Amino acid sequence: MKTYYTSEIAAKLGFSSTALFNSELVKRGIQYEIKDGFALTGDYDFMNYVEFEQIPLEDESVIYVRKWTNEGRDFLLDLLGY
Repeated sequence: MKTYYTSEIAAKLGFSSTALFNSELVKRGIQYEIKDGFALTGDYDFMNYVEFEQIPLEDESVIYVRKWTNEGRDFLLDLLGY
């Protein structure tokens, strides 16, 4: 299944930065800010809109990158009038 970085969706929708796009999603109640990024609000948390990619680092720690599923991308495009 193809997944999309937030930056890809933001660019498609014409946002000049991912930060502005994330702010718009916060304003609309889709997500909220957490320590190291964003999390979906309860209304959207269990709707198969995002997946997390694990990226191992050289120091053996792992970071998690949120990516939007096709379903999540379509939801955002529809919500924001694309």
